[in-house]
Amino acid sequence: MEEIETEHELDNEDEEEDLEEGEIPHWQEQVPKYEKKLVGQKNDVVSASVMLQDTFVKEKVLRRKKYAQVQATRNQQDSIQNLQRLRTNELEWWRG
Repeated sequence: MEEIETEHELDNEDEEEDLEEGEIPHWQEQVPKYEKKLVGQKNDVVSASVMLQDTFVKEKVLRRKKYAQVQATRNQQDSIQNLQRLRTNELEWWRG
């Protein structure tokens, strides 16, 4: 079966024949531009992703610190109340 070439392929072949040795067809010159642009966009996306991860990690650390401070305050208050109860119970026992 004979392979049918598209009009685009024929145009590219004609253009390649017209080129001097060592020249690059115009449609191939554009490829690196787009590749570089995509790489740049990929780097932007990666750096944005890293920044978001850093932000989330920092927020998570801050939440944990705040939670730890609240827990420490509650524990301290509970300890004070327990000591007061013990003293009250001890005094009542001595008076008992």
